[in-house]
Amino acid sequence: MLSADGAYVLDTQNKLAWLRCVEGMTWNGHNCVGEARLMTYTTAQALAAARAKADGVAWRLPRIHELRRLKEDAASITLFPSDPRSWTWSGNASINVAQTNPYNYGNIASGSTNQEERLSARMGWAVHLGNGASRGDVSRGTALVVRLVRPYQP
Repeated sequence: MLSADGAYVLDTQNKLAWLRCVEGMTWNGHNCVGEARLMTYTTAQALAAARAKADGVAWRLPRIHELRRLKEDAASITLFPSDPRSWTWSGNASINVAQTNPYNYGNIASGSTNQEERLSARMGWAVHLGNGASRGDVSRGTALVVRLVRPYQP
């Protein structure tokens, strides 16, 4: 379902409102125009926080399963007509951050170190909206496409 002005896709089942255009592009009533703005993870999170503060609405980066749902929805090509179909930041935190025990034989045998823990804090999750793949080993310094989402109350 679309908003009255057509700028948002309203997911009534999951209670989410998606901007039809990625950051850097604007909706002209028929299509997204402009150039997609690529951002690092930190910049994307800061943008979501600033927009949430300015609009008084909880804008955020979408979670992996939410982005995958966009990819899997057959109507997404119509609803998001100018989507770059490329790697897009997800708000999911890195999940491989457990403290490594240097005295555990399994950790020694696999080569796990505390260095990996420090590195995983610098990684983020992204979803490729062209093929639905997701990765949790993307450097947060990498510039990717950003699409924000917010709660929707019908």
